[in-house]
Amino acid sequence: MAPASIVTQMLVMPFELRTSRISHVGKYPGGVGDRGIPGDLRSANLQIQMERRWNDPEQYERLLEELPVPLKALYVCAYHVGARKGELRKIQWSQVDFDAAVVRLSSGQTKGKKARTLPIYGDMERWLRFQQNECAEGCPWVFFGTHKRTLSHRLPGWREACERAGLPSLLFHDLRRSAVRNIKRAGVQDKVAMEISGHKTRAIFDRYNITDEGDIGNAADKLTDYFKRRKQERAAKLRRVK
Repeated sequence: MAPASIVTQMLVMPFELRTSRISHVGKYPGGVGDRGIPGDLRSANLQIQMERRWNDPEQYERLLEELPVPLKALYVCAYHVGARKGELRKIQWSQVDFDAAVVRLSSGQTKGKKARTLPIYGDMERWLRFQQNECAEGCPWVFFGTHKRTLSHRLPGWREACERAGLPSLLFHDLRRSAVRNIKRAGVQDKVAMEISGHKTRAIFDRYNITDEGDIGNAADKLTDYFKRRKQERAAKLRRVK
């Protein structure tokens, strides 16, 4: 590790320790907050948040296997659409439309106070159907806990499951990064992707759309193919001219 990186981690560590307990109980669900952090350290703290880990497909399956049953469907939906924990916990069965394959969030339950429509795709329908079958009669909540109440925001068993899956530092809010990465790499336009995830500004959305070396390699492959096609097209034109 470079000396500068070590110094940065030493500077930010006290603030991580101070805020980690708060973040794990949901007040700051994104992890380390920057309230109370001096301005000259906020950029370093922000960089650490941006580099927080996400779930690749193998990690997704591994953690799904380890999670307690009450958390599985919530986890699957967060991984697929990137909705916030608080938004997901408020979803009622009247908002789930299996025929149209969407979940309709009202303006009163989203952080941005704007209604959103979430697509149901991938593993989501299977786990939503599972919740429907397990739900007690008269319980309105899709993600339910005991006594017909919504699932606890503390997500009992989350941290232990992450540790067993080899992902001890993963926070539930990190699933927003996973979803944004997957949605973008599926070719969905930025405007539509932001509507799904609920990001209001492009700057914040771009922070969640983390690029890694694999993405750079994919870009290189695409560029190689592009230039090869251009070269072939140019050669074909020259042959026609001759």
